[in-house]
Amino acid sequence: KRKARERLTSERGLMHRSKRPIEPEAVFGQMKYNMQYKRFRHFGKGKVTMDFAFFAIAFDIKKMAAVMRKQAQNGLSKAVFIPIYRLYNAKCGFVGACDRFYIKKAA
Repeated sequence: KRKARERLTSERGLMHRSKRPIEPEAVFGQMKYNMQYKRFRHFGKGKVTMDFAFFAIAFDIKKMAAVMRKQAQNGLSKAVFIPIYRLYNAKCGFVGACDRFYIKKAA
């Protein structure tokens, strides 16, 4: 224990600790209490993984919607979509080009 404490309080240990991510417990607390998600709805490792993946996607979309709502209140709603549109437009040439390419490839 003493050796571990010395390593953690050393200059190098403090540097590593400062780079550690924020603890994820807050997300699980929100999942359980704010969103009423206390049990997985499926059985088996693969199905539970899929179930949690859907929850994580929904959680991220909820966070993104909150950010966009806040930006819209500040008059910045286009700031999110313009870079996405430019990236899509640069890759495809114009907006409908990629869609037609995928339709041809699928058929």
